[in-house]
Order: sequence, then structure tokens, then C-alpha cells
Amino acid sequence: MESIRHSDEAREPELDPAYVREDPADTWRRVRPLAEQRLDVLRRAIHQLAGGRLEEHLHAQAARSARSLAGGLDLLGFDEASRMAGIVEGLLAASPLQPEDAIRLRRLTAQIEGAIGTVPARVS
Repeated sequence: MESIRHSDEAREPELDPAYVREDPADTWRRVRPLAEQRLDVLRRAIHQLAGGRLEEHLHAQAARSARSLAGGLDLLGFDEASRMAGIVEGLLAASPLQPEDAIRLRRLTAQIEGAIGTVPARVS
């Protein structure tokens, strides 16, 4: 049996040192537009769901947006917003969604929006 040489092992990419030194407020200003775009996708999906029919492609896009928000907000130190985005992701994964689910999704999305209205505490 051939052993794996250390040099052949896959390595994790290193974090850019400039990013590590960047002020959390600067990082947030740079990535906030993307977070707002993802929230807009959630809002559109919730609007459709409340109207009685959520199109499949928008449903999938909203689930991806919620997952991206959960991960990204966690990295930026928005722990509570990340947790709520994870709940939104879970709700969007539930099948079938009902128009009344839009109420809870709308509330959670509003809470995420409120939670990210301030500068994050840290950048991991």
C-alpha cells in the first residue's frame, strides 16, 4: 500500500492577509450590496408565496440566497442574523410551502434586515 506524501495532500487555500487586517466596517461596506441583493430575492419569493404560487426557479434561488446569507453573515459576526437566515433556509426546504408560511418568512427576513443594520462585531 502506497502512503500519501505530504506534498501530494490537498491544502486549504490561505486567507488573504489583507482581508484579515481589513476593518470589519470596511468589509461590511464592501459586501453589504450582495447581502441586500440576497434579501431582495427572499422578499420576491415571499411576495409570490403570499400570493399563492411560488415559482420553482425563484424558490430555488431564495433557498440559495438564504444559505449564502447564513454562511456569509456568520463569517462577518452577525451571529443572530445568520441563525435566522438558517431558519429561513430550513423553511424554504420544507415541502410543500403554504401561503401562510409567507408570514413567518416575512418576519424572519425583517429580523435579518434589522440585525444587519449595524456594523458587525468581528470578521473571522
